[in-house]
Amino acid sequence: MILCNLQSILTEHHTNVSKVSRDTGISRTTLTSLCSNNCQGVQLDTVNTLCKYFDIGIEKLFLFSKYDFYVRSDMPYLEIENFPQSDQGGYRVIIEYSGRKVECDISCIVYLHYKNNYINWIEVDLELWDDDNYQVEENRVLRKALSELQAPFKAWLRKEIESKIYYDYDEFLIDGYELTINYPQEFK
Repeated sequence: MILCNLQSILTEHHTNVSKVSRDTGISRTTLTSLCSNNCQGVQLDTVNTLCKYFDIGIEKLFLFSKYDFYVRSDMPYLEIENFPQSDQGGYRVIIEYSGRKVECDISCIVYLHYKNNYINWIEVDLELWDDDNYQVEENRVLRKALSELQAPFKAWLRKEIESKIYYDYDEFLIDGYELTINYPQEFK
């Protein structure tokens, strides 16, 4: 997995996308895409321009991990007619490395708080599910991978989980809702 570290570099240099765009000629759309790690590709001349602009090497601009992560929701569809106070399910973190694919289950309890028949606050407790021997081994791999990850990769993984939670409850959320996620220690 490769992540662009541009957002952190902008913070370090006390600058922003607009200023870098004006100074380098790189479009704001491209820079924003790089900052959010939503780009599918990047031109080498863009990389060269950014490295020269910030006086950094390519290894500072892009970070590499031998692990690829994907997150999938295993949450059941929420029946909101009765305004349930909680929901249970899970998320699956899929790790690929060295030609191996491992699927780890994260159990989840979701506490729902309502205002005007919509959810205005979601509190989520996540934990690694170690209820059987097979899952214990899979989660050992996840724990090892997480222990080796640099902070930006953990932040990216938390953001992926958060986006899955948002997607699962999107149609029931009030504008300005709050989301609190209590992650297992390994994800911090």
